[in-house]
Amino acid sequence: MAQAIDPIIKNVSPELIMALKEALTNLAVPELNTDAWSLNILREVIMEERLKICVVLPTFGLRSEKNIAFAIKKALVEHVGDPELVDLFIYSDVKPAAVQSIKIPEVADVRNIILVSSGKGGVGKSTVASNLAVAMASLGCRVGLLDADVYGPSIPVMFDLEGEGEVKGFSDKETNTTYMIPPIKYDIALMSIGFLVDTDAPMIWRGPMIASASMQMFHNVYWGQLDYLIVDLPPGTGDIQLTIAQKINVAGAIIVSTPQDVALKDVVRAKKMFDKVSIPTIGLIENMSYFMCDGCEKRHEIFANGGAQEQAAKLGMSVLGEIPLVPSIRSASDEGKPITALEPESELAGLFREIAHDVCAFHALQATAEVLPNNSVLNNPQRANEAAPEKKRRLPVL
Repeated sequence: MAQAIDPIIKNVSPELIMALKEALTNLAVPELNTDAWSLNILREVIMEERLKICVVLPTFGLRSEKNIAFAIKKALVEHVGDPELVDLFIYSDVKPAAVQSIKIPEVADVRNIILVSSGKGGVGKSTVASNLAVAMASLGCRVGLLDADVYGPSIPVMFDLEGEGEVKGFSDKETNTTYMIPPIKYDIALMSIGFLVDTDAPMIWRGPMIASASMQMFHNVYWGQLDYLIVDLPPGTGDIQLTIAQKINVAGAIIVSTPQDVALKDVVRAKKMFDKVSIPTIGLIENMSYFMCDGCEKRHEIFANGGAQEQAAKLGMSVLGEIPLVPSIRSASDEGKPITALEPESELAGLFREIAHDVCAFHALQATAEVLPNNSVLNNPQRANEAAPEKKRRLPVL
């Protein structure tokens, strides 16, 4: 487990601390398979003119956030005369779930890298990656989105950034390194080969050129501080996937598929590839899962039904969500506005937020490991025990 941090306690009675401990111990946090006290979230209990309580959660998007706040306030009722004199601050601090591959002082501090993959093309992987990025940002996470599909970059279209001009950059004179500055949209840092080349021209590149370009988009970008960098991979299990798996420490991978058997068979290949390179699979997203008819309001499984659940069970992974086949997702993407940004209160946006909750919880659980995974051949395993400095930020929902 992660190293415990003793809370700062000043001018408060032992009875108050015991009441808080009992309340948090009795509160289960099912998404992290533990109780709230064991998460070591209580950081400050200080009484001056007012009682200040500071809590730091291990991730944004924790479904138990409000329950934790309620449990703390309930525990204070018997020990504080006036509840109005209590200041409860709840923050989140996302820790790395794997040894950090992108950590350059004053340039990039990328905590977790998530791959969004598909065994074959045409399953809506880029649409899922774009909407997942927006959904995670809406929970409060600092998010970047890297379009690693060199042959068919989609992110410039999905975010309406085609033809926006050259990507700006700067040079570090000490290291003689040039860094690109990613465009920001919907609070997401974006990078794509589509920002750098003519997307109407064919990409006739050999393997070494692809590998070099891919690594530059990881290491030569001014990412700043990111909790999650979502990587939209090209379809299949080729050179780019192998290069990233060998040279970048990845916190987890998501596989996108459609329900029909021909697509689900490729899920097996994608899952086995991640297993071979020691990248944990977060789960499977079934895109175009069903169609809701406007006239009859019935659910129609155009591409079959139940295949994703069955295949996921065989492979030992979960189904993160089922995204329906609806025109609004397609039209929003074509307009350069992911549905989660265009209609944030819609049922569709809610589906992506539910997936975002699960992804955040997965990485928080992984980050509590005693030794962080290190799948990269270019990193030193001894760095696994380095503790990143706490960068806590206020939760937007509490």
